[in-house]
Amino acid sequence: IVLSRAVAHSPVSILLTATAGNIEYVNPKFTQVTGYVGAEVLGKNPRLLRSGQTPPEVYTDLWQTITAGRDWRGEFCNKKKNGELYWDFAWISPIRNAEGQITHYLGIQEDITARKLAEGAMAVNLALQLFGLGCLLPERDLGFFIVRPLAPQSLQLALQPDRLVLFGVNVRL
Repeated sequence: IVLSRAVAHSPVSILLTATAGNIEYVNPKFTQVTGYVGAEVLGKNPRLLRSGQTPPEVYTDLWQTITAGRDWRGEFCNKKKNGELYWDFAWISPIRNAEGQITHYLGIQEDITARKLAEGAMAVNLALQLFGLGCLLPERDLGFFIVRPLAPQSLQLALQPDRLVLFGVNVRL
């Protein structure tokens, strides 16, 4: 009973899949992060979260690693039910039965979107400062950053999980 409460109240998303990848369980944090309730994803493959931003080689490595019985760790740029992109750091481990056969996979995923955005902002800030263009100042309530340039006017830019929009130009992060 304590274990199930711990999983239900975990600060990270937890999902359990069969060996074919079909979801058998998700905790409430999964629903909070992705927008999908358990009934919507049970029996489905976690690929429904794919954004198209994570290289296919990541998924190939993931499956080769876990089907070989080893733990896998890595990052995904996923898509929520509402279409919004977010970043996950995932730990995926095989679960074995008493005979040593893999019967399930356990996925533990931490939403690292805020960290990735901060890293992107720091990289942009460094580049702006190196070229003497100013520095980024977050305007969190408004959802964008202001560049305080050395020149009198300011410019707005939007920092998304996968790109930076500067002067209307998309820059992949």
